[in-house]
Amino acid sequence: MAGFLGPVLYVLVPLNFVLYIMLVRGYLRDKRFFEIPKVATPAEAFALFERSYKQLFPQERDGFTWGEAVKKANSLTKISDFQSFGIQKSLEQYEAYRYGKIGQESQIDVGPILKLVSLLRKKIYTS
Repeated sequence: MAGFLGPVLYVLVPLNFVLYIMLVRGYLRDKRFFEIPKVATPAEAFALFERSYKQLFPQERDGFTWGEAVKKANSLTKISDFQSFGIQKSLEQYEAYRYGKIGQESQIDVGPILKLVSLLRKKIYTS
């Protein structure tokens, strides 16, 4: 019996080590994947939102408005009214800047949009 236990331990210890490494890597990957992304411009933030939205709703027709996408994404992610207000405000600021050149790009708060992107990524990953 003792002669059999030695080779088994030589196999089980490295296997155990490999399994723990895989577990830690998976945990860190998930944590990094769902982190709020960093962007340089509001255009990048809305491009990330659009990409995540299209991944979650591949059947959605081209030409949808960001307002429609935000409403559909909000209903899916079950965010609070306060967060919804922030997302709507970011959308209005960005559209005013992009289409009417009203305001400054640096004043657009994209934080709520990036939080929504993170929530959509979670939905994509868990679907």
